[in-house]
Amino acid sequence: MPSRREQLLGDMSDEALADYHATVGPGSQSEQEVQAEYMLRQMQMQREVADAAIETANYTRQSARYMRWSVIVLAVSAVLTLVVAITRFHIWE
Repeated sequence: MPSRREQLLGDMSDEALADYHATVGPGSQSEQEVQAEYMLRQMQMQREVADAAIETANYTRQSARYMRWSVIVLAVSAVLTLVVAITRFHIWE
């Protein structure tokens, strides 16, 4: 069974919740419910931000791995090109 807070405030937009908060009396049960809803929404947003940060870190780590392997392949290619150039130079002399 949904709580009173969920029934009354759960589907409200942030703007509607702020408007409703402006109409309730200070220290009332309704004000406490509004503040609880604010804290709940803030906690949910912080969770979403934390999840996004973790996902970004994972993509950054993956990108760094790809970059490292591309540099290794480039270095190996440069060494092989140097070996071939030296070999051809000695063959022609």
